[in-house]
Amino acid sequence: MRPPRPAPTFLPFMSHPRGLHTPPPLLSIPALPGPTPVSTP
Repeated sequence: MRPPRPAPTFLPFMSHPRGLHTPPPLLSIPALPGPTPVSTP
């Protein structure tokens, strides 16, 4: 009986519908190809 992959930090990100194939929201904000409130002056 071996435990699953030791990635407790990836579980919350993969559980999110938006973060299925994307990193945490902190890294996704600047990577979004859309007009973000942080990118616009």
